[in-house]
Amino acid sequence: MPSTSAPAELTTGAGWPLSAATPATDWLRTTIGWRGDYYAANVDSLYNAANSGRVDASLGSPKFRMVLGPFNKTEFFVGAGYGMHSNDARGATTVEDP
Repeated sequence: MPSTSAPAELTTGAGWPLSAATPATDWLRTTIGWRGDYYAANVDSLYNAANSGRVDASLGSPKFRMVLGPFNKTEFFVGAGYGMHSNDARGATTVEDP
């Protein structure tokens, strides 16, 4: 079944990480960081011009990582953070149901 929005889509994105590492001890390391992401997309709907357009979005995401190495040649990694993912901009430009 053909897509009802069949767009020509151009998506670009960029990310900028910042981080600071602190070696607390010889068996504990931590890293905190911040990542800024930006995405922009142009969508040209072939079937409904009202669903075409340009959209962009940005998001700042905190990051945390901890490395524990209490044993000989063994390390445990713990990480947490948020992020942004986009692979299809059609939903952001749709104003009329197909």
